[in-house]
Amino acid sequence: MRIDAREWGEFKIGDLFELCKGTRLTKANMTEGEIRFVSAANINNGITAHIGNNAHVHSEGTISVCYNGNGGTGKAFYQDKPYWASDDVHVLYPKFHLPKNFGGVEWTGLNAATGLFLASVIEKMGRQRYGFTNKWKLEYMREDAIWLPIKENGEPDWEHINRYMKDRLFEAANILESACSVSKEGTPADTSTWRFFPIGDLFDIKKGTRLTKADMMPGEISFIGSSAANNGCTGKIGNRDHLHPPNTITVCYNGSVGEAFYQGESFWASDDVNVLYPKFAMTCAIALFIVPLIRVLGKKYDYTNKWRAETMAQDKIPLPTLTDGSPDWSYMESFMQDVLQESDSIYVAFNRFVVSSDA
Repeated sequence: MRIDAREWGEFKIGDLFELCKGTRLTKANMTEGEIRFVSAANINNGITAHIGNNAHVHSEGTISVCYNGNGGTGKAFYQDKPYWASDDVHVLYPKFHLPKNFGGVEWTGLNAATGLFLASVIEKMGRQRYGFTNKWKLEYMREDAIWLPIKENGEPDWEHINRYMKDRLFEAANILESACSVSKEGTPADTSTWRFFPIGDLFDIKKGTRLTKADMMPGEISFIGSSAANNGCTGKIGNRDHLHPPNTITVCYNGSVGEAFYQGESFWASDDVNVLYPKFAMTCAIALFIVPLIRVLGKKYDYTNKWRAETMAQDKIPLPTLTDGSPDWSYMESFMQDVLQESDSIYVAFNRFVVSSDA
């Protein structure tokens, strides 16, 4: 649902928020606990771990913004619980006081509705202007401006923002309830006849090619980078020198290590990505069966222990087999078709509510 943007005004982020930089915390120094650790990630509200360290914990009712990181720069999240922000993250504390009718008390932090609205506006601006080679430093962020609905006196219209977002959250709750009502019962896979196969026996593995932002041309070709979201696509380009064909699988060997995706169209893979060319007659369904098995295997690697092509070729994944010991491709195809059919029913339920909400 589109928001009326006729009466909006421009506000510097530094005028709305007190900005501070997060604090570095290495894995070796992390202790066990339930405190959120927010770092350079573009999913899961930026949370990459839970820790017990509490020396530099930020309060709830704030916004975290990733200023550094491959694929995550500019990603903003509203934080509703205390958290530790890594040194790749800026924390935004509101300087303004929301009206007293926000829960009946004056609240210097952000409620969920207003926080989610502001986070989306901040992210939209930041991700358009900044990236891994052009970091969103504190001094830039303070001077950068966002647009917000305004009242006649020129101040942000917090009541309108809050009301608009509460309506959207109510609609989202209805959509989620509908999607969750779809049967989750599935057919478990029989693994009694499975055996392990080296990835190199199933695929030819080719390394992606480096392409800097400065050298990217505008276009509609997917650029697959080190990302755990959006099928690995971090941008669209027009460069065609080093394209990989469709019906292949991409696997991050650096950055978001182990993240794997089926690619149904031609694409450019970055040098953080390995591309798997099947040595067998692979379909989309078979690929989607294999992809999560690769992801599970990739969990033993990370940023400091990269999943290089030579290692990947020798690593083994389990697959169902025929009586002669060869992979049972027909079973994988049939199993995944059932899973895809269930997914379609969830999508139909979700889309039905989206359409009704827009109407």
